[in-house]
Amino acid sequence: MLHSSSQRFIVLGLAMIVIAWLIVFAMILNLVQESFALSFLSYALGLGGFFTGLMGIFSSWSRQKDNKEIQELKEAAREKPDDYVPYFFKMDAEDEDFQEFLEKEEERNKSD
Repeated sequence: MLHSSSQRFIVLGLAMIVIAWLIVFAMILNLVQESFALSFLSYALGLGGFFTGLMGIFSSWSRQKDNKEIQELKEAAREKPDDYVPYFFKMDAEDEDFQEFLEKEEERNKSD
């Protein structure tokens, strides 16, 4: 399923390409007088639409990939929850690293 912003970019890119094509088509049929500015506008719309659509597609793929990775991590965490507990929760109270961590936290809380 496409995310709404990705879908918007794809639709916007497609619309820009269609408008560029219609401008060129109108110039060929002499419905609109050819000019450098109109030709440049048509080219810019087509190129911009192409890249806007690609941006929407790549954004959608990226979101799907991220969602898949998040789901895989959640499933792995359900199977082995101890492996996914943050490091400072695993520290032993007698561990020197843990004591340093607590001291730094106290200093940081005092400065706030």
